[in-house]
Amino acid sequence: MSDRDTLGLVLELRDLSELFEARPVDPLAEAYPAHGDVSGVDYILDQFRAHPSYKSIALTIDLPDVGDAPNAARTAEAALRRWSNAQALHVDADIASTRWQGSRTLVVAVIALFGFIGLSRLLASDDNLALQILSEGLSIAGWVALWFPLEVLMFSVWQHRLDRRALDRLAHASVIVRSQSAPIRDE
Repeated sequence: MSDRDTLGLVLELRDLSELFEARPVDPLAEAYPAHGDVSGVDYILDQFRAHPSYKSIALTIDLPDVGDAPNAARTAEAALRRWSNAQALHVDADIASTRWQGSRTLVVAVIALFGFIGLSRLLASDDNLALQILSEGLSIAGWVALWFPLEVLMFSVWQHRLDRRALDRLAHASVIVRSQSAPIRDE
């Protein structure tokens, strides 16, 4: 896989727990972390969502005075895999519930569409201007009724799938841990 296919990120952390917990930071402090006041995984997932075409994630973690960097890297990779797999189960459940909700509301919306269009046709045949305006409004209301179920089935499921792909990439991220000579200051 080429470097063009890999999202490379560097995180400066005080310890590995900051991968999963946000560090309270002061934006006025000189040592404001590049990933801000979110956890490392949230920063990584946000970066991947902004660039979803990447096939993999290469993460470099800078930690103060790491004695055994390869072991820390293996620990981080295993923790990311466990966390991502657990989050993926939640996303899978969200996809299933979103599809269920969308399909049920689609049935109701289609029935409403036929009802509104049918009533619209009945009123459209009258020469009364007020009834013709009401007829147009009913026709529009019928099509608008389809918006929510289509939005849920198309766009919400699509967003969940992007989240699932991001978690899959994170679960298989390669991690390098580097030791910093000076410890990261506590904000």
